[in-house]
Amino acid sequence: MKANKHSQSIPAATLELAKTKIEEVAELLKPYLIALTPDEKHEIPKMGPKTLNFVEKSHEYAHENPSLVPNYLQMDEFDIDFADAHGLWRGARHPNDRRQRSLSSRPRILQLRKSSRLAGHTRSQSRI
Repeated sequence: MKANKHSQSIPAATLELAKTKIEEVAELLKPYLIALTPDEKHEIPKMGPKTLNFVEKSHEYAHENPSLVPNYLQMDEFDIDFADAHGLWRGARHPNDRRQRSLSSRPRILQLRKSSRLAGHTRSQSRI
């Protein structure tokens, strides 16, 4: 049987304060957020950690290689959209979430893991 990781009650005053803070954040962001219909929500791509990482790399490459950017893409609009998406995503992550680290560091970590596997290096070998 797994151990219960949550064994204390959250005080009502803390819950009420958290609710108030959430309402404050919602009010602060209200002028910048757009209400979408269910159909609009269904049509747009979802933004998760992997998608945001892809968009981050695309944004980086677009600035490094402007000649490869398609004519229909307006970089100033892309910059604004990316900054907002990245800021909202980073702000919404739980402080104890291990995935909080910089999204741009994630591909390098995966690349190092893959290259170490290709070289035949494993954890057990490094302990010998």
